[in-house]
Amino acid sequence: MTYRPLLAALFGAVLAPASLAQTVCTQNADSVTITLFNSIACVSQTSSATLTNAYLRRFTPATSCGQSGAFEVGSVTFGIEMAASASGSQAANVRLYTIAPGANFRYPNMTLLIDEPTSILDSMFAFQTVQLSTAVAVPAGVDLVVELFVPGSGDQFYIGSNANGQSGPTFIASQNCGFQNPQNAANLTANGADMHMILEVGVLSDGGIGTQYCAANPNSSGATGDIRAMGSVFAANNDVTLSASDLPFNSFGYFLASRTQGFTANPAGSQGNLCLSGNVGRYVGPGQIMSSGLSGEISLDLNLSQTPQPTGFVAVMPQETWYFQLWHRDSVGGTATSNFTNGLSIDFQ
Repeated sequence: MTYRPLLAALFGAVLAPASLAQTVCTQNADSVTITLFNSIACVSQTSSATLTNAYLRRFTPATSCGQSGAFEVGSVTFGIEMAASASGSQAANVRLYTIAPGANFRYPNMTLLIDEPTSILDSMFAFQTVQLSTAVAVPAGVDLVVELFVPGSGDQFYIGSNANGQSGPTFIASQNCGFQNPQNAANLTANGADMHMILEVGVLSDGGIGTQYCAANPNSSGATGDIRAMGSVFAANNDVTLSASDLPFNSFGYFLASRTQGFTANPAGSQGNLCLSGNVGRYVGPGQIMSSGLSGEISLDLNLSQTPQPTGFVAVMPQETWYFQLWHRDSVGGTATSNFTNGLSIDFQ
């Protein structure tokens, strides 16, 4: 591996960073800084052209993507330290794979999900987002691999990076330089240790976060109320939506939150089970007490910095587990009563 930079004077205006998705798979402590002369690549010894290079990151979805179950992705964003070609752009491919946790990081152990052709525009200190032609489903229980493959055809490309911290290694593979499978950049050259490559996956939608527990009793619809959550387990993202379904029509209800799991059958004469204990907060602020309407569903976007508790609002912090449930009105034989959904726990990071 060698690095042969071009002078910044050869390029036009510096491009501003693109807007990144709110929920992403990332290992970068800093996703917006691109440092000049920081990235390495396989380069021709007789010219300044970069040869075939593949840039990869391996994500554990729970820690790098904020996803504890299956989810979908719709885009890949990468940084560009420098891209130069004779035609104004150069061909590349964005690829997503899955690999079993703990498996050796080799191509034979990967399962290809999508191979998306794209073009890298000539630029410097820029960001480029590739919108995938179809949503890619990532099943639960696997690692996700993203690859930016640049075949090298007389052009020059150095991926954007900095030395500001990363939670997982930067990997490079290059047939031209004899690395058929991904290699940790830190093991290739002294400069490789500072190459914290900006290569991220945008989460399009997910299959839910959190873990359900504590069975619900049937309500007057004949079904049992169900609670789920969508969004991110990263507390800093402040991106959690609670949804309750299979409720009686036109039934008023509100969500509950606690740091403690519990079980109390038929509290205060309710037909349901309270799955929380300790300090139980109620989402009963303006607009938070809602009707299930004709869909039998209630949803609420949470503000994790304003989580209700008996003594006031508190902020959800990383490494905390919170438990949620929905209380709702119900009836038995025309007599008014109440009921609950099952419970949901979310381990925040």
